Amino acid sequence: MIVGQLRLACRRLRAVATATSSRLGDSLRLLPMLSARSSSDRSELDLAAHIGASRRSLSPKQDIMTVMPSTDTESAVQDAVAASAGETLSRFITRILDQLSLSSWLPAIVLVCNLAMLFQLHAQHNLDVGTATIDLTDKPVGILIVLTLLIIVASIVTQAFEFEVIRILEGYWGSPKVLRWLAKSRIRRHRKRLALLEQRYKDCSSLAFQEAKQSLRQSRTPKDLIVILEKMIAGKPLRRYDPARIAAAEQIDWRQHAPPEFLRPIDATEALILQYPDPFRIMPTKLGNTLRSGEDRLHITANEDLESYVYRRYARMAVDLRGEHDRYRSQLNIYCLLTFIFITLAIVAVNLLPHALRYFVPEVIFVAIYLCLSFVSYQAAIASARGYVTVLTSIDST
Repeated sequence: MIVGQLRLACRRLRAVATATSSRLGDSLRLLPMLSARSSSDRSELDLAAHIGASRRSLSPKQDIMTVMPSTDTESAVQDAVAASAGETLSRFITRILDQLSLSSWLPAIVLVCNLAMLFQLHAQHNLDVGTATIDLTDKPVGILIVLTLLIIVASIVTQAFEFEVIRILEGYWGSPKVLRWLAKSRIRRHRKRLALLEQRYKDCSSLAFQEAKQSLRQSRTPKDLIVILEKMIAGKPLRRYDPARIAAAEQIDWRQHAPPEFLRPIDATEALILQYPDPFRIMPTKLGNTLRSGEDRLHITANEDLESYVYRRYARMAVDLRGEHDRYRSQLNIYCLLTFIFITLAIVAVNLLPHALRYFVPEVIFVAIYLCLSFVSYQAAIASARGYVTVLTSIDST
C-alpha cells in the first residue's frame, strides 16, 4: 500500500519536472527575440530624441497618442530662439554699416579721435600730447567701445551732410543778408581776377608772337596774314579784312614758330582761365567755379542739374570710367568734409585747451595746425574737383 503511494508520488514529480523544463526551454528560446525587440525600441527612442521629440511612459489610462516635450527639447528650442535673435541683430548691424561709405568713415575717425585727444588734454590741464596719447591707449575696453560707437554715429552724420557740405563750399549760401553781401563781394573779386587773367593771356600771347614773327617771315608767310594774326592776338577788330583771309590766318599755327620759354606762361594762364565758367555764371568760391566750368562744357539740358545728368548716364558708363568717377567723387566728399571738420576742431581747441599764459604759444600752434589742415583739405578738394570734371568730360563724350 505504502509502496504504491510512493510510486504514484514519484510519477507526479517527474511530470511536474518535465513541464517545468519544457517551459524553461521555451523561455530561453524567446530571450534573443525579446532582446532584439528591446534594442529596436531603444533605437527608436534614440532617433526620437535626436530629432527633438521623446515620449513619456504611458499608463493604461492615458491616451496612447499623447506626447509630452522633454527638457532637452525645450533647451534646444530656447537655443534656436537665442541664435535667431543674435543673427537678426548681426544682420541689422551689418545693414547699417553697409549703408556707410568710405567717404564718411575717414572724416568720422578724424573727428572722434581728435575730439578725444582735445578732451584728454583738457582733463589733464596741460598740452603734453605724449601723455595724453598714453592715457587714451590705456583706457578700459568700455571707453574703446564708446569711441567705436561715436565713430559710427559720426559716420552716419557726416554721410548725411556730404552733399550739403559740397554745396556750401561751392558757394550756395542761401538768402541771409550777410551771406548775400559776402557772395556778391566774392563774385566781384573772381570776375576781376578772370579779367586780369584774360589780359595777361593777351599780353603773353602778343609777346610770344613778336618772337615768332621773324620765323613766320622766314617761312614766307604772307604779310597780310601776319598782320591779321597780330590783331587777332591783341583782340583788335578785324572788320575791314576779307573773311577769307581771316579764315586763312586762323589756319596758321604760329605757336610752333615761338620759343618755348615764351609759350609756357601762355599755357599756365590758359589753365587758370579754364577753371572759370562764363563770366555771367561765376560762383563765390574757387571750388564752385571749378565745378561749374566743367558743367558748362557738358551737354546738359535746361531742366537738369549736374547730379541728374550723372544719374541719367551712370548705368551706361564703362566699368573703368565708373570706377574713376566714384574715386574722384569719394575724394571730393572726403576733402570737403575734412575742411569743415578741421575748422570745427580749431574752434573746439580754442575752448577746451588750457588758457594759462605759459600755454599760449602751444595753443596758438594747435589752432594754426587745424586751420592749415583745413586749408590743405580745401585745396585737395579743388584738385579732386578738377579730376572729377575731367571724368565728366569723358562721360559726356561717350
